[in-house]
Amino acid sequence: MTGGELIGLIVSCTLAAALIVLGVLYISQIGKSRKSKTILEESNQFRFIIENAIDGVVLVDETGMVIEWNSGQETITGLTRANAVGNKYWSIHEMLSPSRDYSATIGETVRDTIVSNLEDGRLSGENQPLQYEIKRPDGSRRIVQEMVFPIQTGKGYMMGSITRDITSLEKVEAALSEFVLRDELTGLYNRRGFDILSEHKLNHARQFDIATMVFYADLDNMKWINDTLGHNQGDNALRDISLILIKTFRNMDVIARMGGDEFAVFITPSGKFTPDVIIGRFYENLEYHNRSANREYNLSVSCGVAMNDDKNNIEVAVLLKQADETMLAEKRKKKASRDK
Repeated sequence: MTGGELIGLIVSCTLAAALIVLGVLYISQIGKSRKSKTILEESNQFRFIIENAIDGVVLVDETGMVIEWNSGQETITGLTRANAVGNKYWSIHEMLSPSRDYSATIGETVRDTIVSNLEDGRLSGENQPLQYEIKRPDGSRRIVQEMVFPIQTGKGYMMGSITRDITSLEKVEAALSEFVLRDELTGLYNRRGFDILSEHKLNHARQFDIATMVFYADLDNMKWINDTLGHNQGDNALRDISLILIKTFRNMDVIARMGGDEFAVFITPSGKFTPDVIIGRFYENLEYHNRSANREYNLSVSCGVAMNDDKNNIEVAVLLKQADETMLAEKRKKKASRDK
């Protein structure tokens, strides 16, 4: 655990403890008096902790109604305390939904979950923080983590919630992940990026019965270019192949430099995007490049394609091997033709 994570854990535990005490005092207040004093007026100490927290703090009663909404939650969500307190917690989730098309569905789901969980005190997100995106009233979007926990009462359970804005952290992590998954020379995905993203796409394809395939390519004359023209020209050749692949394939396909002069593409073909069409398009773009690039060399590339079965039962590693074998067969065929 990093220092930042430890501090975050300590802060969350402190806020949780303060919120539990607030809930207990609130229950006690209701039981003893009908006066209009709020629980925060009863305890300035806990009010100070809650109100000065950067994290959002929310207290929800046994019926699902918001009874506390601190300044941190105002900053994170863009909703003021006046607009939040007195409303059902699920109606606020509906208001903050990033998709208006699904806001009602989200509100209903949150409502059903909270109502059910408040009855037995088992709250989703009690042990692990929930992470989701919200859309604030001004249209801006934030990524948040929310930790919830039960507070037992005589009528059932209240709910405490601590929310943290992690938008900046997510952006940094996304940038770092992108850096780790990219090949520095070509800007394509590297082997790690290919493995992670293609596995994800294969799992998605299995769920929806979408066909998948792998295209594999190897630069035939890379050694000659490096030895004869120098490694700078070799780097240019690799960049050229990358641009040809980008031109050939779609944004949704995973295009990667697997190492050295070898490249792979994970594809979810559709319509006329068949293996023969893909190979034909690639060689057409390669020939156009050789005619127009004004390089000291012409690129020669061998390629192969492997198609998954109807149920996507073939793993990515096996598809890669099959496509590689097809590519090597083409390379041997070219060599045999030159040796005649």
